[in-house]
Amino acid sequence: MKRYLCYVAICLLLTGAAARAALPEEKTLLALGRGETQGLGLKLSADEAGQAAKGLLDYLTIKDNCPSHAESFKVHELIAARQDAASGQAADGQGTPDEWKNALYAYGQEAGARLYEAALSKEEAAVVAGSFEQALRGEAAPGKGGDGAGILAFMAARRAASLKGQQAFFDKMTREPGAVKTASGFLFIPRKEGEGPAPKPFYWVKFSGQSRLWDGKLESVVDAAEEMQLSPADFITDALLKMKTGGKATLVRPPGFAGSGAPAMYLDMELLSVREGKEPEPGQQAAEVLGEQEYKAYVAELEKKDHYKVKIAEYEKGDHAQAYSIGIAYFHGVSGAPHDYQKAGEWYLKAAEKGNPLAYLRLGDMSAYGYGMAANETAAYKWYRKAAEKGNAEGQEKMGDIYYYGTTVKKDRAAAAKWYSLADSADANYRLGRMYMKGEGVEQDYPTALKHLLKAAESGNYTACVFIASIFSSGEEGVKRDPAKAVEWLRKGAVAGNTLAMNDLAEAYAAGDLVERDYTEAYRWLAVVTAKSNDVTAENLMSSISKKMSQSEMASARAKAAESVEKYVTEKDREFKEYAKTLELR
Repeated sequence: MKRYLCYVAICLLLTGAAARAALPEEKTLLALGRGETQGLGLKLSADEAGQAAKGLLDYLTIKDNCPSHAESFKVHELIAARQDAASGQAADGQGTPDEWKNALYAYGQEAGARLYEAALSKEEAAVVAGSFEQALRGEAAPGKGGDGAGILAFMAARRAASLKGQQAFFDKMTREPGAVKTASGFLFIPRKEGEGPAPKPFYWVKFSGQSRLWDGKLESVVDAAEEMQLSPADFITDALLKMKTGGKATLVRPPGFAGSGAPAMYLDMELLSVREGKEPEPGQQAAEVLGEQEYKAYVAELEKKDHYKVKIAEYEKGDHAQAYSIGIAYFHGVSGAPHDYQKAGEWYLKAAEKGNPLAYLRLGDMSAYGYGMAANETAAYKWYRKAAEKGNAEGQEKMGDIYYYGTTVKKDRAAAAKWYSLADSADANYRLGRMYMKGEGVEQDYPTALKHLLKAAESGNYTACVFIASIFSSGEEGVKRDPAKAVEWLRKGAVAGNTLAMNDLAEAYAAGDLVERDYTEAYRWLAVVTAKSNDVTAENLMSSISKKMSQSEMASARAKAAESVEKYVTEKDREFKEYAKTLELR
């Protein structure tokens, strides 16, 4: 089936062989196993529970095994049917005994995948699997027997140990012959030079490959028989554009890439064929994927604007995974659904009852901001915490905010730092960096602050660039002063559209302390700032600078400023500036 390569479902999660710690308290391991049965709602027989436990144990102890997408889909389809039957609803669609057996094994594999980052030893994995099996038989209540804070602390310690191994792996790969960083932030390592044609964006390609966790655990296999069209830019495209047909290479993702918390991975790939292609017209891609007749039916269905009804029908047939998307439809008034916060909340609740962490988040938002209900910070805290304890990074970040600002609970900056560390997202790393700079809840530590701010900036939080520059410009304890690096990071933030970075970069050029004085550069960045916002300070500095330039210098500065405004200022920026003016008049 033809499709854009950027949508290829290549599982790139890498966790690793962290240092094996001594066996922790048994109650923590027992709680880990029991917690993985949350939301199943079925009491399994000894044989059934044993099959699921085998899947969990195999995933944790055997390297070359991973549940396929098809297996995962079948798991949830059959479990939903069994849950319906157990509650007295329609009992069809439960599958054959062999299908149910295979589904239970894959269910265990999925549980193992969630626990893999804990880097359990074989002995530890056996304890967890035994607890998992016991809870599935109904002999121990899910989630009981261990405290949530203890589990979080255990997982955080294992992640920290794992990160050391991941970073060592990644550092080793950077020393491979020819290794270069791609535009998307991955590492490209050539293995064999190809002799055939090289691809370009939108060309059709076939390639084979295997993605593995950094410790060698198989994650995904690329189907070499499927021809795919390269997108204009994504991490796979970045790599393939450096290859020729017949060539081989390894693509390596750094630990915690783009704030996702995802561990390091590597993809060994071979480019098999290249065929010329061009950018599809709007709608053409969907037509190619679905086929002409199916595409016409798809468009007709879209025009009916009642997709939410289809989703409800699918839910009523047993596809309970639809509950969350139905909630989205009602919340935003999309897919033909009326805008109805109350109904959205009802559907989110159905999804939450099945353990969907995204539903926990949305219920937290609705409770926090009073969508369709009275605002209730206590309820918001409960839902955010449930999402966080499921390992959801956004939920963990929310918990960090709650403890940092003291909403609902007593302000606790140390607790905030722990949650932000678990989230490991761009914004969480930005906040952690600022906390280490100021010594809030953690000991003041500029090298650690810099580490978190660099992760934040590389993951898309460009305000972090300003504080990275601040550390390099002054030279703090443990970090050598480096004006060139300070300017480099201000420029990165400015080019990315951050007005704080633009303003600081302009001031640096105007003062000439970090970089050689250049009024033209200062003027052009201030012009962008004032075009984006109603910044009086920037306007005053522009006026001051203009008095120090000759007429010819001023003409050159205005020309460069006009080019930069055209490049960096969007229509949305202009609309926001006008809106901000109305706020100033109130």
